[in-house]
Amino acid sequence: MNIWVALRLSSESESKIRCLREDLVDRIPSQFDEETDPHISVLPGAEIPGEEYDTLEEKVENAELPGQKICVDQLGLYPEDDPFVISLEVSVNLQNLRETLIRTIRAAGGHIVYQPVTPHITLFKMADSKQAAESLPEATVDQLKKTVNQQNEDKTAITTWTEDQYQISLHEY
Repeated sequence: MNIWVALRLSSESESKIRCLREDLVDRIPSQFDEETDPHISVLPGAEIPGEEYDTLEEKVENAELPGQKICVDQLGLYPEDDPFVISLEVSVNLQNLRETLIRTIRAAGGHIVYQPVTPHITLFKMADSKQAAESLPEATVDQLKKTVNQQNEDKTAITTWTEDQYQISLHEY
């Protein structure tokens, strides 16, 4: 069974993210799809024996969270030179939580499918097939960088805040 673990954000943060996506959607290249499920991936992918799901779900629900506020910093591109993700950069230390969950998954006979990435909240993403098939033209990348910088500098746009009402959740994929 394939699973992933995420931090779910408060409805207030989800609302801010939705407004930000709405502000940006007309200025984002058509190769990008809107991500409508805002979250921070703790573990983007693992495989476990199906009979271990309920046990793992309970352990995830009882996992010790970072215990700190998540700082949403600004918009960013990943990777910057040939982006396929437009995201909100966040500051939160997930190392201990990830290590605990990885040990738990391995003890249950599972393994990691996708390695953890730097914490972020995806707003727009190129489909995997598009990532493999094409790079964005340089002029498009330059315009995208300009859009992100303008949004980050816009004092009326909310691109920074703190989140302390997050919860952890386990999902199948």
